[in-house]
Amino acid sequence: MLGRFRRISTRQRAQLRGIFSRLRADQFDELTARQLRSERVTALMNNLTPFTLFNAVSAVFLAVWFFDHGVDSLLTAWVSVLISLSIIALVTRLRRDRARPYSGSERTTSRIVHQTIFTACCWSISFFFLLPVSVGHDFLILNGLAVGGVILGPTVLHPVPKAALAWLVTTTSLNTVAFVMFGDIHLVAAAIMNIAFTLVAGVNCIKQSDYMTRQFVIRQSLQEKQDMIALLLKEYEDGVRTWPWECDSFGHITRMPKAVENLLGRARGGLCWNISDLARVGGEADQNKAANELIGVLSRPRKFHDYLVPFKREGEESLWFSVSGKPVYSQDGEFLGYRGLITDVTETKLAEEKVKFLATHDSLTEMPNRTLYADTVGPWIERERTFVCLHIDLDRFKLVNDSLGHAAGDDLLVAVAERLRGCAANVGPEAICARVGGDEFLAALPAPKDEDWAADDTPVARAVGEIVDCLSQPFELDAGTVTIGGSVGYALYPDDASNLSDLTNRADLALYRAKNEGRNQYRRYIAGMDRRAQNRKKLEVGLRNAIAHDELRLVYQPIVELQSGVVSSVEVLLRWNSAQHGFISPQIFIPIAEESGLIYEIGEWVLLQACQEAVSWKDTISLSVNVSAKQILRAGFDRTVLAALKKTGFPAERLELELTETVFLEEGHLALETIDSLREHGIRIILDDFGTGYSSLSYLQSFSFDKIKVDRSFVSSLQQAPIAGGSTSDTLIRAMIGLAQMLDVPVTAEGIEEDWQAEELRKLGCNYGQGYLFSRPVSSSDLRELIGSAAKMKGEGGSLPRDVA
Repeated sequence: MLGRFRRISTRQRAQLRGIFSRLRADQFDELTARQLRSERVTALMNNLTPFTLFNAVSAVFLAVWFFDHGVDSLLTAWVSVLISLSIIALVTRLRRDRARPYSGSERTTSRIVHQTIFTACCWSISFFFLLPVSVGHDFLILNGLAVGGVILGPTVLHPVPKAALAWLVTTTSLNTVAFVMFGDIHLVAAAIMNIAFTLVAGVNCIKQSDYMTRQFVIRQSLQEKQDMIALLLKEYEDGVRTWPWECDSFGHITRMPKAVENLLGRARGGLCWNISDLARVGGEADQNKAANELIGVLSRPRKFHDYLVPFKREGEESLWFSVSGKPVYSQDGEFLGYRGLITDVTETKLAEEKVKFLATHDSLTEMPNRTLYADTVGPWIERERTFVCLHIDLDRFKLVNDSLGHAAGDDLLVAVAERLRGCAANVGPEAICARVGGDEFLAALPAPKDEDWAADDTPVARAVGEIVDCLSQPFELDAGTVTIGGSVGYALYPDDASNLSDLTNRADLALYRAKNEGRNQYRRYIAGMDRRAQNRKKLEVGLRNAIAHDELRLVYQPIVELQSGVVSSVEVLLRWNSAQHGFISPQIFIPIAEESGLIYEIGEWVLLQACQEAVSWKDTISLSVNVSAKQILRAGFDRTVLAALKKTGFPAERLELELTETVFLEEGHLALETIDSLREHGIRIILDDFGTGYSSLSYLQSFSFDKIKVDRSFVSSLQQAPIAGGSTSDTLIRAMIGLAQMLDVPVTAEGIEEDWQAEELRKLGCNYGQGYLFSRPVSSSDLRELIGSAAKMKGEGGSLPRDVA
């Protein structure tokens, strides 16, 4: 029995703990907690009017019952207070806007609790002045009042559990004290019973409040689900593109969704829709076909699915509908019409057309791509139609990309595409121009035939020349005005090739020739370009394996001070002795290395090997290395040079890099940035082949070189026109040396082969000399002997031997 009681007690305690945890509004987020408190206050206020009236009536009853008991003044004051509180509560309730919800703040709840305690105290204090004067049945009245307060208070106040518990605790405590102080044994027993009633009422009040909380949670959950369902339904209604439709046996539509009518822009008023109207509104061939198909299913009823019906709207994108339906019959088997679904598939259709467009067009310029180009030109070859294939490549496009950004590069490509379309349109409506690479374009232009029924090259050359001239005009972009240019190579069908692949390749060979000969011009394919291209390809393949097969070697040529004859620096030169092709001139394989990208690997190898060799030289001798324009314009070239110096331990102040003017032709600002970075580490920069370019003076003005080299062609001119006394009339070389002296830049003359040339250059103020007079290019071992011999001969007042190596 005791164990069972314990189990029940434990279960009740656990239940109460769960109830108390649910009663706490802080288990919810702030917004939900406020809403719960607001609902509790509202429920309490709805029950408050009857409770207030009961308080007033009860107070009057007690005043009448206990009149003439000797406490009339206290009783009158007490009744007045209770009636005043009741009147205030009723007036406030009546004057308040019932549509406005009660506040769910903590402050409102606290105010209700305080008012409840005050009212409970007002009621319980009456026991302290009524019990002493009570006789007979008066005690029953007061005990009934105490029991009624225990029962009625929680019943009214349970929506706000704090207020209900405050009422019970206040009334029971004060009533018990009064019964014990002023009552007999019977009232003490009644007080004990009231305490038991209070406990039961408190538990019941808590359970009622818990039930209210659980109902609130359920309503909240249902509301969230309803809101979610409503949202999903709204999204479905907004996004659904399928509607039901019906028509009678004559094809007249008896049910057409308003959404479809709005899409079509046609009102139903007075218009008798027919199923064929959906297809005939556009009036084009494909739409009439759809109409005929739909009319056909009316003449012979059958199910149909996904008939595509297009509808063109003026000034707007076309609409596309997919119509499906099945025949409807009466109980007697009579055909009544169709019932089905109509779906707006415009977005799907437009997406399909977009995919098809992107499959055959360039996404940036919207020009045809290589696929559409081949599909267009291929039938020309099948019909043996004469035409010209053009391969167009933009000049200096990379400069725009690097200097102004890729956005400007994209704008430039769009502008170029627009001009090319205009040029093609000037030739004829059948001409096509396509973008096939970053800055590469293919074009095909119909070509007239000459008297021998071959392609006439004269109008073709004129049209190609107009394209080159068009591309050379400035482009106005958002980033600024740019001028580029274009090179064009072209080949004629059927004169130069019999199929499109060969024709395109030969136009590419002609383009390569145009770019190799100066750019911003055009060349036609001529016989023999294939053979030269094949030979170049073989040399490129051999050059790729030259380092691995140890076919590359370095030779060195000293540079001396003309006044003292002392070796000041040594220029390293690259040689290639191919096992397959024999000795290849640097003038042949260096351009191949630059065009194929091998120059980066070869240049890094040359720099590393030369620095490693130069470490053993005297500290007074510098190393001079030729650098290609491709190398110095490549990102990170300065880091490559510094890495080679660090790896070999060669001092940066003894390294000289020789650059030609071609470095500055396309991207001079990028070259200057790299040069500045190298000079900051002590590396000297030499301008090679000075005087051969058209803008050497501008380079000297924009950048201070450490040394300039006069090209050997000017030195050889000294030999052509010597005069008595050994002086020269070549004013050009005199002017170059004079200019260098004014700029305080040392000068080196290349190609010195005679003593009198060295003497004349010395008189003109040239600082250094290089050539066969002093030494031919020699191997590293011969160079070390040569340097030692030079030092010894310097002390003897001699000169370097002429034919070493």
